[in-house]
Amino acid sequence: DRALLLDTSGRAVLHVRTSTGNLLLTSPASVADGNPHLLAATLSGGIARLYVDGTQVAANPLPVTLAASYSGFWRAGADANITALIPGSRNQAAARQDEVAVWTGRALTSTEVASLWQANHW
Repeated sequence: DRALLLDTSGRAVLHVRTSTGNLLLTSPASVADGNPHLLAATLSGGIARLYVDGTQVAANPLPVTLAASYSGFWRAGADANITALIPGSRNQAAARQDEVAVWTGRALTSTEVASLWQANHW
């Protein structure tokens, strides 16, 4: 019920399935430019946020607290089930992935996401 991937234009897309429908957030610019990027998404306080390189690029105050409870597998860069929901999404990441991390129990703050980018980009 959650996915973070790229559409065919290289923009980051966050998908969250809620009890009332699907929430999609899309970055305004492509990240498929050959440079390293940090993509992050948080769900907290009824707001979904999408970050690129430590900066929030999209948010939606839909009731994401109603996101379905998750028991299953985390997939990074590909998910056969999500491609039907996101027009132009890829079923395989077109870029190299270096690291994937999942924090549970609480969402990272915008300051923490920015710090991850500052500490780890080159």
